[in-house]
Amino acid sequence: MAHKLNLSIRATNGAQWETDEFGLNQRVDHVRKAAEKHFEQAGEMSPGDYLLGLVVDGTIQDLIDSEKLEDAGIKDGSVLVLKPRGGQVDG
Repeated sequence: MAHKLNLSIRATNGAQWETDEFGLNQRVDHVRKAAEKHFEQAGEMSPGDYLLGLVVDGTIQDLIDSEKLEDAGIKDGSVLVLKPRGGQVDG
């Protein structure tokens, strides 16, 4: 079993999920889907098309779904955020 990471994942509304469910060898899309499900079930997000981003020095770097967490630069204590894919469109 791979080392489990302590991660903080934020929903689009700022709700936060502290979790240690994921290992370095898991893919970004697995974490994204699990986070979407977590926040949707909690009523904190609506279903949609989201990206997972990594907060680094106050900026958000988009992550590639097919990458493993280790290869994406995610480590213990990382802060991840869900954001709408392609940006939000008003109208």
